[in-house]
Amino acid sequence: MKLKFLLSIVLFSVYINTYARPCWQWGAQNSPPYAVSFDLSESFSAENNQVGKVVQVYKDIFIGVSAGCGWSSGSSEYWYRHYVTTLPVTVHPGGVRSIKLNEYLSGTVLMSQWGEEGEINPPLTKRYGPAPNINSGGALNINDFQFRMGLRVTKAFIGTTMIPRQIMFTVYGSTTENEPLVYPIYTIGVGGKITVPQNCQINSGTTINLDFNNISPNDFVQAGAGNKPNSVVAKNKNVTVKCSNMQGVATLTMRLEAENSQGDMMVSSNPDIGFKISDINNKVLTPNNINSFLPFTLQNDYAEILLKAWPVSITGQKPAVGAFNSRGILRIDFQ
Repeated sequence: MKLKFLLSIVLFSVYINTYARPCWQWGAQNSPPYAVSFDLSESFSAENNQVGKVVQVYKDIFIGVSAGCGWSSGSSEYWYRHYVTTLPVTVHPGGVRSIKLNEYLSGTVLMSQWGEEGEINPPLTKRYGPAPNINSGGALNINDFQFRMGLRVTKAFIGTTMIPRQIMFTVYGSTTENEPLVYPIYTIGVGGKITVPQNCQINSGTTINLDFNNISPNDFVQAGAGNKPNSVVAKNKNVTVKCSNMQGVATLTMRLEAENSQGDMMVSSNPDIGFKISDINNKVLTPNNINSFLPFTLQNDYAEILLKAWPVSITGQKPAVGAFNSRGILRIDFQ
């Protein structure tokens, strides 16, 4: 009797699973998702470059793609579309959702859907139907159109900020609300360049080069990881900043971005050697850290900042003989 009871449980679970199933791009179950991409490049006014300001970008397009959920003996009449993102989401008062695009901007997406009232504000899951052909394997139309992006300023910026090319949403389908999402049907990608009138030029737009000549490999070993060889003298560099359209703003910040970093060090082309950069008071700038910066004051839209730089050992190991270099970018922000 116990064996018979166990068998009935197994059969029951198989029977139920025939009704819950994922959907896919119709006729292309194992194909890459249909890809849609938008260029969000815009020029903001100085007035719009303020925290909380929203600039609308319209893309009058029509996304005509179909989904299929396969054949089933079930009686379901509805299916679900899931607009999913891997980017950070903020929910604003009133339930409006926005997605972080970079450190200065977030985006609120609104889309219309053919045959549906109102607009959707993904990410979300929404039920559609009744769809009479959902169990026969027929095509389920996805007709999204009139893409509207509200670009919200989360931090005012200077010059230009890039929205990296990235997938904002992946759209899936299923016959139940909580079905595992297996086959992406289509994706929405975004990218672009946003420019504002407020602008600053560092060192008249020229590259800042510092040459430390020849250094013995043994000096890096004696220095130890994170430290400057005793034989090396830190170099000072006076950096100029000239700004325009700042509208009376007096205090700005400077921070450091690097291609490769470890802690407060820029890693060079030689993985055992790096560089540190600081202000005149030895306050080191940690690369790629938005919270590590040097404040400075503009006078008549101009400032001079004295920076210090020196090589350090990254690993404490003896580095290979040969030239080494590192490249960083100095970035100006509003405080």
